[in-house]
Amino acid sequence: MSKSVYFTFIKTIWQRRRACGGGQVQSSTPYKQRNHNCSCNYKMASQWNSAGTWEERDVSEWAMQTLKELVQDITVQEATHRISISKVSKCVGEARKLIVRGQPRAGFEFKLELNFKGSSNGSPVSGIVRISEVSETDVDDFEVSVDLTNGDINASSLEESFQAAIATALHTFYAQLKAL
Repeated sequence: MSKSVYFTFIKTIWQRRRACGGGQVQSSTPYKQRNHNCSCNYKMASQWNSAGTWEERDVSEWAMQTLKELVQDITVQEATHRISISKVSKCVGEARKLIVRGQPRAGFEFKLELNFKGSSNGSPVSGIVRISEVSETDVDDFEVSVDLTNGDINASSLEESFQAAIATALHTFYAQLKAL
């Protein structure tokens, strides 16, 4: 197997003439470049994609694991109640790391179902938090629905509390994804 060899011109005639003080210059001659390295210095860039035009890597497995760990630690606490996520029952979606025109970018899209348990005014509360769709473009503005299976508490106040807590976790997740 032979190495790739690239040819390029060192300087144009006008550039060489200026460098020599304006005298007579022969035309440029090509030289061989060996050990061509990627000019894109990002971790995700491939050697073949030296221009960094478009490259996409699937990082869904890492993203699902990280997202589950972040939302598992969520606790919503107010004067009358303290509720924690007990289980991530559903985490479906994809995440990708992109290089577009030499710039690293990240994207994701997930659907989540989170079981919660806690107490409100001394009585037990449990239920499910559903996030129908969340992506990198709506980290702060996504729809949350709360279904109570046990307990007596205002579901709309829980939706607002969970949305704020989950948005914080999503910001952390998105920062980690971009830094990957």
